[in-house]
Amino acid sequence: VWVSTDHNRIAQIAKLWGAKVHRRSQKVSRDCSTSLETIQEFLKDNPEVMVVCNIQATSPCLHPFHLQEALKKITEEGFDSVFSVVRRHQFRWKKVRKESSKSTQPENLDPENIPRRQDWDGELYENGSFYFATKDLIMKKGCLKKNRCLQGGKVAYFEMEPQYCVDIDEDIDWLVAELKVRRYGYRRRKGGCGLHG
Repeated sequence: VWVSTDHNRIAQIAKLWGAKVHRRSQKVSRDCSTSLETIQEFLKDNPEVMVVCNIQATSPCLHPFHLQEALKKITEEGFDSVFSVVRRHQFRWKKVRKESSKSTQPENLDPENIPRRQDWDGELYENGSFYFATKDLIMKKGCLKKNRCLQGGKVAYFEMEPQYCVDIDEDIDWLVAELKVRRYGYRRRKGGCGLHG
């Protein structure tokens, strides 16, 4: 496990918990820097790494088994990239501007044949918990311009159960995250891995 940072205290805490530290350059430590820029810099400094998993700090209910199963898609099934998704059962409608008199239209349903949500397969949504990709995919020429090279080549998804999915983007998300972490969060047990809940 590597922690990528330009902050001394974060580096200190990462080492205390047994992680290795990648010291980011100023070039990839700006507010507008992307994860991809940082990962490409990391791979240049660590050429022996062949597969990268970018774990998002805003998804605190991630467990080791999620990563272990997703990694198999690259190491055993030959995919170039794998990302996490969650299944949602939500009917979507097109947005209409407030001042418009237009009628909204359905986007993923037939209003005359609306299924019960529990009978519908739902849709897969990228949940941002993690992204796996091979070094070859991440470092290919022109990749940085696209800024999506953590999802390319032969692509697969890993479906996470809803109880493990929370993405902290807004203040209200902290409350949901705290409740989910207490109930479904990962806790390492002495001598091995364990689930808390």
